[in-house]
Amino acid sequence: MRSKIKLSQCMIVKNEEKNIRQALSWAKGIAFEQIVVDTGSTDKTVEIAEEMGAKVYHFTWIDDFSAAKNFAIEQATGDWIAFLDADEYFKSEDIKYLIPYLEEMEEHNRRKDYLNILRLPWLQLNDDGEVFSTSVQDRVFLNRPWLRYINRIHEKLHSFSEQHELKIYQGGMELPIYHTGYAKEVYAQTKKGERNIQFLLKELDETPNNRTVWGYLGDAYAANGDWEKAQQAWQKAVYMEEGEMELSNYISAAVNLMRYYLKEEKEIDNIEKLYDKLKDVPKERADLEYWMGIYCFQKKRHQEGIVHLEAALVEMQKEDNLGAYYCTGNLNTLYRNLLNGYTVTKQYAKAVEYAVQLLRTDNRQADILAVLLGIFAYAGEKTEAVYGFLEKLYPLNDLETTVFVAKAAKEAGDLAMMKFLLDPKRLEKLGLSQK
Repeated sequence: MRSKIKLSQCMIVKNEEKNIRQALSWAKGIAFEQIVVDTGSTDKTVEIAEEMGAKVYHFTWIDDFSAAKNFAIEQATGDWIAFLDADEYFKSEDIKYLIPYLEEMEEHNRRKDYLNILRLPWLQLNDDGEVFSTSVQDRVFLNRPWLRYINRIHEKLHSFSEQHELKIYQGGMELPIYHTGYAKEVYAQTKKGERNIQFLLKELDETPNNRTVWGYLGDAYAANGDWEKAQQAWQKAVYMEEGEMELSNYISAAVNLMRYYLKEEKEIDNIEKLYDKLKDVPKERADLEYWMGIYCFQKKRHQEGIVHLEAALVEMQKEDNLGAYYCTGNLNTLYRNLLNGYTVTKQYAKAVEYAVQLLRTDNRQADILAVLLGIFAYAGEKTEAVYGFLEKLYPLNDLETTVFVAKAAKEAGDLAMMKFLLDPKRLEKLGLSQK
């Protein structure tokens, strides 16, 4: 049976001819209207959008993203709005989950729960199409006259009604939003960094004690490569005595400062002071724990580092975790540090656990395999038993793979395993031969 949900897809655009087809394509089967508000394109964006059947409107740009988005909302006639940017999309295999989510929310609303925003995972992709950071975004919401965007930049949904508060329904990882706009190449081409900096500076002219804007300004400077100015802005956000700041923005500014001190290798002990300043924060702690852990490893305080990195993993795995975490896109670094820490502190069972985690992600990490084989050799494990373990990670009936593992065994000093793997009789039995 066809759903009764009427979904309007909205977006604001400017010179998005590279993205507009994909941006409109994902909604073709489920949106009953597609609204594109152009803010001054000089390429083929408008032509392509019209060709694809979208309703195209024009809005004179006034350096205010919320104003443009609210204009788009006012053109929408659906009960629900999906407001993704042109550089964001749902995958075709995932979009089947969107309408059922909205139907479930409407069922809640019939019971007077009054849910009005669908919050979804937000995955940022790098130039290679790999996820480098995760967060959540409120991109799907009820179409109501009291629900609109606020803020010139880093706009967010706001209720202008005393009778209606924002009530969020959390969606799962089966329906993530993919975002390409912060990939380095795209970011440089679109000159978003300089544009964002100018908008944020204009906002600070009007509200100089807005700590949230100071935090965003630090992010914009960092994205533009100006780390010194980024540090100064983040310090304002964290240490300014006046002005309120949402918890997530406060933590974000603090962890970015921690990251800056490690990156620049100066004032590094400020990391400990920042961590102590936020030690009682009850949630969204994953990056705090991550950077404190990395700091401890740099100081050779391995057991402390282990505690902090394990705490970061626990925080990421919480069901109610809605944080935006750098460490989610850097699990390889996190696992490598834990492997190192557990190896140095001679907690070999845990070291093996993390070595296996890493190799299951990418079993061609020769240095990790060498560490794993070194642990087995140190523990006196029998060659045949280790070989059986390795068969779960590698196709050892393949000559190239066998040689790869044998080289790692040599690097680990496990010559018995190397000889076992390259034994001519074994290779002949498997139908393999060395050249």
